Amino acid sequence: MTRNVPTAEECDDWCFVCKDGGDLRLCDFIDCPKVYHESCIDKDIAKVDEDSLICMWHKCYLCKKRANLQCLCCSHAVCQGCATHAEFVRVKGNKGLCNQCHEVVFALEAVQANDAAGTGDNKIDLKDRDTVDCLYFEYWTIIKNQEHITFDDVVRACTQPKEKDVKLRYKAYPKFSYVILHITYI
Repeated sequence: MTRNVPTAEECDDWCFVCKDGGDLRLCDFIDCPKVYHESCIDKDIAKVDEDSLICMWHKCYLCKKRANLQCLCCSHAVCQGCATHAEFVRVKGNKGLCNQCHEVVFALEAVQANDAAGTGDNKIDLKDRDTVDCLYFEYWTIIKNQEHITFDDVVRACTQPKEKDVKLRYKAYPKFSYVILHITYI
């Protein structure tokens, strides 16, 4: 079986962890466009050996089975069996937002809306490319365009009724919590 290697146009131009460009390494999973800085890769993000990188976007972060629901903004993913137990919002097909990315997206969209309306307090500058907030928001904007979704699609997905008797559990990885620290004062 031959691996379909994405072309340069099909690969992401930004690290899936820190959302910045530079010298990036492509995930070796079939057709995966995700790329990473060597310095951003750790055991929670990917399975790495000298010749191979398989990012965690392809394994359930709860049970380690093959994932079929992937977060649009980070490498969290869940299998069918864990999908009802994870704090995940399915937005389109097999893509959605984990609860941390969901919170970040809502906060950054609120900042952007306030800035556009002239009511922002300028605590977060979404135009300063030296900040995680700006890079994350740029990444989110690109992903929305690529996936043909809008913030309204996310809001609609969040208002869908949850299944009854669902137990919520979430495994937080320290690598993913850096973004939340930057927006807690919103």
